[in-house]
Amino acid sequence: MTSPLADPYLLNGFVLNNLATRIEVAENLQTTPGTVGDDVEIDGMDGVFDPYADPASPRRAEGPGSISFTMSLLGVDPTTGLVPGGSSAAAQYFSRWDEMVRRFHRRTLTVAHPRPDGTTRTAVARLLGSIPPSREPASAWFGRFKADLLIPSGFWEDGTTVDTGLVTVDSGGTLDLSGFATATAPCSCSVRWSGTSGAAANNPKITLNSRSFQWAAVIAAGRQVLADSDTGLITEGAGSAWTPGYSTHVVVGSRRYFEVDPSDASQSAVITTTGGSVQVQVAGKRKFRTS
Repeated sequence: MTSPLADPYLLNGFVLNNLATRIEVAENLQTTPGTVGDDVEIDGMDGVFDPYADPASPRRAEGPGSISFTMSLLGVDPTTGLVPGGSSAAAQYFSRWDEMVRRFHRRTLTVAHPRPDGTTRTAVARLLGSIPPSREPASAWFGRFKADLLIPSGFWEDGTTVDTGLVTVDSGGTLDLSGFATATAPCSCSVRWSGTSGAAANNPKITLNSRSFQWAAVIAAGRQVLADSDTGLITEGAGSAWTPGYSTHVVVGSRRYFEVDPSDASQSAVITTTGGSVQVQVAGKRKFRTS
């Protein structure tokens, strides 16, 4: 039977299996981000007030993620923990030790995990600390190396972008966002608005469950509005040159322009305008709480 963790982890493109064996990334070694923000105690009220409990309120922000690697250096017997005999074995062992330290002690680390389904999840991390191998054969840490990494952004990210393409939707119609359904964390997306067949886009709005993002103005024919949740930029997209500005967008129930949460009851967004149809495009990468 094949272990589900048989797929190698890559550190800045380097395969860890080239230096180590028995790489452990399992329960209690990888943690999911916790929520950020405190409830408010109110005098004379039972319990506490949760400022984020209302469906129209932004979700609680989430803290950083983490992952720990515990592994045995190659050149050490995985059963006995002993270095094989021979004049060069010990030299190779210590060379791998130094190489492992060099690989992990960087300003930033891009950790990639190719998965059995053909996808790859990546995260940018930094080293919190490491435990080098012990030189004493009697030690439980003889030949073993441990590194704890912090993932400041909180989530892992799929390498492939989910993109609906620029779709024409009549007012009151829906846009299928089920491509994000396999995610395990909220996915920040870009939204592109454009008129149809030379027509203007009139106050287009996208609503997903209790959240919405609207351009509360008319987008003239030939122009576009591209709102990117990851960067916070609002630009002209691929349309004719103009400056959309930031004064006419309206966001409800989200910390970003638009995001898809896999815990949502519906993965179908409602598109509305104040007249006619509109072209809309939603694009983003699936986010995950674990690798």
